[in-house]
Amino acid sequence: MSFRNIGDGFQWMFIGVYGPNTNESRRGLWDELAGMMAWWNLPTCIRGDFNVVRFPIERSSGGRLTGAMEEFSDFIRENMLVDLPMIGGDFTWSSNQDQPVLSRIDRFLICGEWETKYSDVIQRRLGRVYSDHFPIMLTGNRTGGGRRPFRFEKMWLKVEGSPSFVLDQKLKSFKRDLKKWNEEVVGNVNCHKIQCLSEIDELDRWEESRRLVGEEKEKRRALREELEMLVEMDEIAWRQKSRVNWLKE
Repeated sequence: MSFRNIGDGFQWMFIGVYGPNTNESRRGLWDELAGMMAWWNLPTCIRGDFNVVRFPIERSSGGRLTGAMEEFSDFIRENMLVDLPMIGGDFTWSSNQDQPVLSRIDRFLICGEWETKYSDVIQRRLGRVYSDHFPIMLTGNRTGGGRRPFRFEKMWLKVEGSPSFVLDQKLKSFKRDLKKWNEEVVGNVNCHKIQCLSEIDELDRWEESRRLVGEEKEKRRALREELEMLVEMDEIAWRQKSRVNWLKE
């Protein structure tokens, strides 16, 4: 549990949950969560793996409505929580078997005050790579900015004169050549990462409705290996940038 105080003074409470596997323990969890919300009396956002679904449709195997499902829905209703619709996929967990069992056991639950404050909030399923859980993100419906342009900082080239000018021109030429090589040979690592995640996510969505064939499984394996390499490249780049930023402090 943690408390958040946004710049505008809005205070709210976040609760992280990892749900138990037995019905008796779950009843204790519902009581504990309800008691925490009543005690602190703050707008609340709950996020976690509840280890239970609300409806049979939230499991690929279907089945019947159980008492555990009804108790989960009762907890949500009695505490006036909002179970936001999820976009990006139907399930959040996979057994990772040849014929996987899929379910939606991860979710965000928010109170009415929280939803009123952040009216544009959405719940989105993200792509997964190795975990049996799909990450989910609660975010506003906003778009980010574009790519930051390549720029060479020339703070030390302040002295006028021929040597500085020649060195500056050489550095500019080198920058152009390096940028061209990066785009044509190495490529944009972040764009490649996004593409890999998108293709993996597409295969995972197909698996929600049918069994993947051998070529599709091999493609997903190859994409995961490529993504692992791209993530390593990205980490190297960010470590280098962090050192540059430290030197600028």
